[in-house]
Amino acid sequence: MEGAGPPPDGEPGGRHDVSRLAPRLTKTVVSVVVCGLGLVALLNTMAAGPGVGGVFLALGCMGVLLFFQLAYFTRSAILLTSRWRIPIFLLKAVCAFAPLFVFHQTWVGMPGFIAGDALLVLDSTWCWTLFTGVVVAMGGMQWSFTPDLPDTAYTAISTALTGLIVYGLIRLTDMVAEVHRTRTALAEMAVAQERLRFARDLHDLLGYSLSAISLKSELTRRLIGHDDARAVAEVSDIIEISRQALADVRDVASQYRDLSLVAETRSARSVLDAAGIEVSMAVVHGSLPDRVGTVLATVLREGVTNVLGHSKAEHCEITIRQESGTVLITIVNDGAQPEPAALPARHGLGLASLTTRVEALGGRLTAGLTDPGHFRLQAEIPLHKPMFPKQQAQAPEGRRRIAQ
Repeated sequence: MEGAGPPPDGEPGGRHDVSRLAPRLTKTVVSVVVCGLGLVALLNTMAAGPGVGGVFLALGCMGVLLFFQLAYFTRSAILLTSRWRIPIFLLKAVCAFAPLFVFHQTWVGMPGFIAGDALLVLDSTWCWTLFTGVVVAMGGMQWSFTPDLPDTAYTAISTALTGLIVYGLIRLTDMVAEVHRTRTALAEMAVAQERLRFARDLHDLLGYSLSAISLKSELTRRLIGHDDARAVAEVSDIIEISRQALADVRDVASQYRDLSLVAETRSARSVLDAAGIEVSMAVVHGSLPDRVGTVLATVLREGVTNVLGHSKAEHCEITIRQESGTVLITIVNDGAQPEPAALPARHGLGLASLTTRVEALGGRLTAGLTDPGHFRLQAEIPLHKPMFPKQQAQAPEGRRRIAQ
């Protein structure tokens, strides 16, 4: 039955929510370690038989230490920006050091939490100083309890290790959480970029095709009954363009589609002729890399689409030439309206989409009115010899020229 299966991994409710597993695991590890260290100290204290008052004192101080450690000090990123960090740190220090004068050696494991918290609360100038101070102080207090060098060294080293473990685990938790947030942001960015790619490619591919179909259909309607032979030819072109548009839609859903610059120049001439626009076309270039040819073909498509949709052009001049390691395409038309004078914002489609494509190859796109009534679209793309040595070497032999 449709929809009966479990949610995919990583989605809310999924059996294997991988995206949330690491942050939860690190928080669980930190909680277990902190509670374990506190429980060991509490059991040592209880084993010494402190009496009813001592039990309540130990439980109260231990409760304060563990509560703030788990609820507050396990989030160092938030802790460092809080105004309460110093007061809470001092309260924890009192609860960690004051019982030492009552329980003596059985409580020496708890100040290690303060050593670790010092590395989280203070800046780099003072944190290690206070950390070292806590370690030295615990060594001194152990010496006062039992003046034995091995015991003193053991307590000092245990305090330092406890502090480093607490600090390391909490910082690890922060880093895992940050990695999780970064991963989520990257996934969202990838989805947004794919949507933008699809919208951009769909606009670039279908805008031209639909404009061509509309113009040729209108021309066919006028030719019926006057020039049936040409009308049949135009209908054939419409069918071919429609099939190509369908193929473009299927291709753009899965990958970026390579376009033929030669085919696009022929199609541009046909569409402009159908619209009654006089075309002057000069194409001189060698063998071009596929990516460069595709971008040039896309620029040509968009340029012709703009001529048809945003002007009352009577003449259009299209030039494509290769010189000095660059290839240049220029489209100039008359009958331009004032609106296209400024380049649209980068977040739009159309010319902004072309700007993105051209700049991705290290090129430059310019568009605007050259003089009243004339609009020029120009794209210049460099041909890097280290990347395309074969195309550059074959350029003199493979030159093509189309001129009218």
